[in-house]
Amino acid sequence: MASPTSQLLINEGELNEILRIISVAKDAELKIVGNLFGLWRHSLMQPVVHLITGPGERSTISKKTFSPDGVYHLGMKKYLEQQHGLLQIGLWCSGNSNRYPSLNRGHPDYDLYNPLMPEKGRYVVLMFVDNHTKGNLEIEYQIIDREGQQSSRVASLTTRDVLPGASSFRLLEPVFEKINQPGVKFPSQRHQYTGYFSTNMLPTNDHQPPAKITPSYSNITPTNGNAYVIPTSAYVIPTNAYVTPSKAAAVPASMGRLSQSHESDGGDSLFKSLVDGFKSTTYL
Repeated sequence: MASPTSQLLINEGELNEILRIISVAKDAELKIVGNLFGLWRHSLMQPVVHLITGPGERSTISKKTFSPDGVYHLGMKKYLEQQHGLLQIGLWCSGNSNRYPSLNRGHPDYDLYNPLMPEKGRYVVLMFVDNHTKGNLEIEYQIIDREGQQSSRVASLTTRDVLPGASSFRLLEPVFEKINQPGVKFPSQRHQYTGYFSTNMLPTNDHQPPAKITPSYSNITPTNGNAYVIPTSAYVIPTNAYVTPSKAAAVPASMGRLSQSHESDGGDSLFKSLVDGFKSTTYL
């Protein structure tokens, strides 16, 4: 049972999936970025992560940069929101925040307005998963307020934040097949929900801000079988949710002006415009 003081909630099975992807990559120094999908509770103040995805087939992964597969990234966002009501609420990244200048608030290149980030909602979740030392897991998460950066929260994930068992969404066969479509990097095997993560790897104390690290900017499952059910109090962000006005148009120039025809073609033209924006423009 999650503590009422939890700032973020995530299923145990989804943490296992993140560690599985990092482990299968076989190099802890690789920069791997995936999506966090879920809902918001308590007046948009508490994110609940119900599903994570990894990199798509066309993504480029190295120790220096990560470039996403725009088709996979946007296709999953569209599918999970329209078919299952899950929103992209943020990103997870392998390694600590110092490895991602554009996502590090202390770096001059910090910029949340790139095609990988959620376009809806006032808040964005960034989760940095550092598993360099086996059995010693450090996960920093940030809940960033786009309206006021000073109100953003940073904390280390503890056992209080972990929901027991597998995500009920991952147990759905259509969702599982969509996430693990042919060609996807690091595909999962069915019912592979244990073996990589244990709550013993996390601290049990109250939330504390992560230790301050001086930036260098060099290269650098369920245990009980029970699926978690979405809380009835979960809040779905409306389609007209907040987008920073001054940044709403801060998209790659190659995207041009988004056509309004997507209102009558089921979103196909908008999807194509967004995918075009990923071509050789997005690196982390």
